[in-house]
Amino acid sequence: MRKRLYIAAPFKQKQLVLDVAALVEPLGYELLARWLGHEYQHEGGINNPANHDYARMSAEHDLNDARKADLMIVLQIPHEGSHYGWLVELGIGLAQAEEVWIVGDVVNVFSFLSGLQENGCMVRRFESLWEMTEYINRERSAYVER
Repeated sequence: MRKRLYIAAPFKQKQLVLDVAALVEPLGYELLARWLGHEYQHEGGINNPANHDYARMSAEHDLNDARKADLMIVLQIPHEGSHYGWLVELGIGLAQAEEVWIVGDVVNVFSFLSGLQENGCMVRRFESLWEMTEYINRERSAYVER
């Protein structure tokens, strides 16, 4: 059975999420990410009341997908206009996933976690996408040898 992968990232980084998933999926992971298919029906995103029901449904999908993850990758790429929903997903991952990879900028105290946590979650910290890619390439080589 394939393990489940959830990638938390700013909404505007959908293509980057797909690129990262393409790197990780050969390690035996299946991407859970209904949010990649979400698009607001009206201008203004979550700030437009006409989008609130859709935003609520999206949040429920995100929570349910994130809770199922064996591996959660959190792409901490703050940008203007971000609502930082990926920080909520980081919390879910730290509480429930077997492994969490934190990639990118330091945004709060949780950015400094690494190693095995008390609840059994292994946290890996990567300062850049390049560093994470190098790690994935090493893991893929080991996975192929198995």
